[in-house]
Amino acid sequence: MSLRNLRAAAIALFAVINAGCLSAADLSYGQQPAYQQPLNRVASAWQGFYVGAHAGYSWGNFDGTLNPGPTNLGFNGSSISGGLFTGLNFQLTPQYLAGVEGDISFLNPRSERTINGALFQDRADWQGTVRVRGGLTFDNYFAYLTGGLAITDVELRGPVDRQSRTKVGWAIGGGLEGRLNDHVFTRGEYIYTNFGSDDYALGAQRINGGLDTHTLRLGIGYRF
Repeated sequence: MSLRNLRAAAIALFAVINAGCLSAADLSYGQQPAYQQPLNRVASAWQGFYVGAHAGYSWGNFDGTLNPGPTNLGFNGSSISGGLFTGLNFQLTPQYLAGVEGDISFLNPRSERTINGALFQDRADWQGTVRVRGGLTFDNYFAYLTGGLAITDVELRGPVDRQSRTKVGWAIGGGLEGRLNDHVFTRGEYIYTNFGSDDYALGAQRINGGLDTHTLRLGIGYRF
């Protein structure tokens, strides 16, 4: 083989090897996964639908006037409370969180008072709220304020009669939540409710008054 032919064969072999290497590099590059921007897991973990349960301590006061008289009539009662809650959070920014929540609590702050030998009792076995929430997230914590509507059933009992009313009022409060993991969280919360005043007829006696309550409670929830 002449020198010219040997040189041509070497150039052709080099071209084939170089093309194969380029093809292998292209194939290897094409198999690399596309880069994805990592998510802010701490911020996004607060967002979404959640459910939970709470338990705590409630105390309330019914202030009213008994007629004929008039005689001041006040009841003060307290009890253990417990219930369920559910809600939905929206992460507005990495720091600001807002949402809506509803809850139902079962309690038994019964109280009684004797006036001129007659026994009067007051009770409210349950109450619920529908509230908006808003606050700041930092690390694994969420501090918030909350407010909205409240509903309860107030029952007054006199010596010969009783009357109950379903009352709608307002609620306000605040709390602190802490994340245990991506789904489970705990909370501590204070809620104040006020249901205004109303007239109650207990036989020949009339009572005008209103109920307000305070609740301190702890809860645990699961975020989906």
